Amino acid sequence: MNNNLSGDIPISLGSLRFLRYLNLHNNNFQGKLPLSFQNLSSIIGLDVGKNNLSDILPRWTSKLLDLRYLILRSNNFYGEIPTDICHPSIQVLNLAKNDITGNIPLCFGNFTAIITGYNSGKEEGPSYSSLSYEDIIMDDPKGYEVTYSSTLDFLYSIDLSNNNISGEIPEELMNLHGLLSLNIAGNRLSGRIPDTIGKLDLLEFLDLSRNELDGHIPQSLSNLSFLSGLNLSFNDFSGRIPTGNQLRTLDDPSIYVGNNQLCGPSILKPCPGDTDSHDFHNNNEAEFYSDDEHVWFYAGIGPGLLVGFLGFCASLHFIPTWRYFYFHSVERFSDKIALSIALWRRRFQN
Repeated sequence: MNNNLSGDIPISLGSLRFLRYLNLHNNNFQGKLPLSFQNLSSIIGLDVGKNNLSDILPRWTSKLLDLRYLILRSNNFYGEIPTDICHPSIQVLNLAKNDITGNIPLCFGNFTAIITGYNSGKEEGPSYSSLSYEDIIMDDPKGYEVTYSSTLDFLYSIDLSNNNISGEIPEELMNLHGLLSLNIAGNRLSGRIPDTIGKLDLLEFLDLSRNELDGHIPQSLSNLSFLSGLNLSFNDFSGRIPTGNQLRTLDDPSIYVGNNQLCGPSILKPCPGDTDSHDFHNNNEAEFYSDDEHVWFYAGIGPGLLVGFLGFCASLHFIPTWRYFYFHSVERFSDKIALSIALWRRRFQN
């Protein structure tokens, strides 16, 4: 792992029948995966990610009965996903950043370990945690690599992102109740998100961005109580964005960017004919008129004071008794002030 090894992967590695974990991650290996790897009957984790391998996806993985972690990402694997990969013991499947075509196999619903969130193979032989494995490198949902070691045993993840996979999202994927992370972004998937996506009740991360998905976003998405990362951007979704429950915490508008027919409070865009959109409009209107009233209030103070002053002066001019009383009062007030000043000066001098 993380060396500068190059050339073909040695065929002789396939003779290590008791090998439990093989990590060739992040090297410069070329060519194909050796067919001799089908003899690794005890293998649990196989990581050849981030190399320059070019081959069809292997069909011999069905012979690896204990295989739980298969990492083939960031290579040049091509062709369709073979049904041989659909092994019940698979917990982590990472085929991201290759040139894979075809549909997502319906047999993905056969990943028993992901369905139950429990791998029965862990009871056979020494426990996984007691084995001396090297660390395994995975793509983190946020876009950078994270090292999994002691926590690997609790990871259930599928990453098919950045390929050329087409077709619809199979309903069978919604049976994977123990799935924690699903990333199928950057493909050519079409159709709708299955309405039963709310059955993935342990899901923490979901990325369906950069596909050709359409239709409404299912309301059941709000049932995913542990969802902390969501990306539905750059598809063709339409209608009102679901709200409530966990979706209230996912309020970043970039989650939905590139879907021009979406509407709702999450993106500050009212939905036509919706009660909430009417309230949205009224709230904005109320704020507008509130600010407008303040402007007119202060603008009216100046002219009001001027008119009042001119009216007072006119009264003094045209009503003699008012004029006499006003000036007489001012004169008396001035005399009192002058007398007070004189007394104060006399006391100060003494």
